[in-house]
Amino acid sequence: MIVTTCLEDEECGWVSTNCCPENMGANWECVNKEETVLDCPEDPVCPAVMSPVPDQECACVDGSCEALGENGEVLE
Repeated sequence: MIVTTCLEDEECGWVSTNCCPENMGANWECVNKEETVLDCPEDPVCPAVMSPVPDQECACVDGSCEALGENGEVLE
């Protein structure tokens, strides 16, 4: 269950929602890392590509975890 609602910035963070590691095609999403619970398979099928954690900030904006650009604007 992916949760994006939040009350403060500390709740938000980048999580690999496809259960793949950074060196195997992680699909990063800005979510409530404390309440998000993923049902990951024991051996997820992951593409053999690098997918580092995004450089953008992940913060709580108006009650929702959002990725922020360099100027603090919410990214789509």
